[in-house]
Amino acid sequence: MVKFLKPGKVVLVLSGRFAGKKAVIVKNYDEGTAARPYAHAVVAGIEKYPLKVTKAMSKKKVTKRSRVKPFIKAVNLNHMLPTRYNLDLELKQLVNAEVLKDPTQRKASRKSVKKILEERYRSGKNKWTHRESVTGDAKTSLVYPKKTSPFRTPNPPTVRDVFARRHACAKVIISMSATNTADPLLADSLPCERPIALELPHGPLAAWAAGPDDAVPVVFLHGAGADHRMLGPQAATLHARGRRTVRLDLPGHGRSRPLTARWRVPLAADAVAALLDHLRAPTAVLIGQSIGGNIAQHLQRHHPDRVAGLAAIGSACTTLPITRTQRAALAASAPLLHLWPWASLRRTMVRASAVSDGARAHLDSAFADLGPSGFAAVWAGVARSLEPDHDPTHRTAAACPLLLVLGERDATGDVAASMRRWAERDGVPLHIVPGAGHVANLDRPAEVDALITDWLENVLGPAH
Repeated sequence: MVKFLKPGKVVLVLSGRFAGKKAVIVKNYDEGTAARPYAHAVVAGIEKYPLKVTKAMSKKKVTKRSRVKPFIKAVNLNHMLPTRYNLDLELKQLVNAEVLKDPTQRKASRKSVKKILEERYRSGKNKWTHRESVTGDAKTSLVYPKKTSPFRTPNPPTVRDVFARRHACAKVIISMSATNTADPLLADSLPCERPIALELPHGPLAAWAAGPDDAVPVVFLHGAGADHRMLGPQAATLHARGRRTVRLDLPGHGRSRPLTARWRVPLAADAVAALLDHLRAPTAVLIGQSIGGNIAQHLQRHHPDRVAGLAAIGSACTTLPITRTQRAALAASAPLLHLWPWASLRRTMVRASAVSDGARAHLDSAFADLGPSGFAAVWAGVARSLEPDHDPTHRTAAACPLLLVLGERDATGDVAASMRRWAERDGVPLHIVPGAGHVANLDRPAEVDALITDWLENVLGPAH
């Protein structure tokens, strides 16, 4: 089994006070300890970053604006998202589990970490090239000059953007020892994953696979407007347990662009089937979030022999009837998006979909990457495809094992009501994730990981 969460790995903290901040693993405890009987790691990160400096500033002002405020913390492995970067710093003698217990040692350790990070900053090493936009995603190419820093966080242009900027994962960059030459869209791919590129009639399809080739793959299908990174925490957890995992960018998303046809659920389902053919996988377990769950349902209905199990996270049932009001709302939603200012629409969609700061930062970055025209095109296809194909005789649970997961605070459309009716009709439990929103897998990754892991044990048996 490949161990990718190891000392020196830069990770993104997904929950708690430092959600959205990046840190480096100093020491990990995969088996847990007596005080913390779960897999965790001691990390050191940056809470407050140096401000922008210019050549016109005095030496005193540059020194003042070059300060770093670090943090040290023990973080659950399920509450961090690995990046492709490593940071070469000697911190093992300064940061450990014993230091965290004593407030005096903890304060002294933070001072030592602060000194090391500030020295790295002032030395001008590990120059960093990243992308950034108004609301904090790293999508506009900027190269820091000699006196600026990879730690820098630009000031927010408006008060409204302060919250999003504070927790945006893409803007919080730690000085790296490796050069930035990889594709930015692969930033959150696992070290053990191998990329797959297919050319389909409607455009390219990008995917990432890991695990034993002879096992039944677990295919992750993300929601509308996102990309393969959305289900990264779940893929990492399952791969660490020996499962074969496959993530992909659905057509029209991420690296599966450009899309030369109109986006529809059947088109996306055909792309998933083509990917399974390429992997020589006769069957697969499908885990879909939101529209990804609708795609999984379409595959299960039209290719039942290829679906060994179906897990839906915040996804409406496509075989239940809907009202005329719901039909009218779906028809009107796509045209209205063109009239909605993009910055305001992004903020609204992010806050309506996620609860935690880390999940909101991820969605904001994904939506920004897709852009207003791409998002409108995808949503138009989603609206055309969401009208259920009502079949009163169909029972999903009768055709394959079914797992239904719903965030307690999911207020997206009619998803909550639809999933409750779905669970009642099929006679399966509806697992409510406390405190989670529409993207429960990002808001509460540990809880969702546990549900999926236990369910897969019953569906596929023990992992390799």
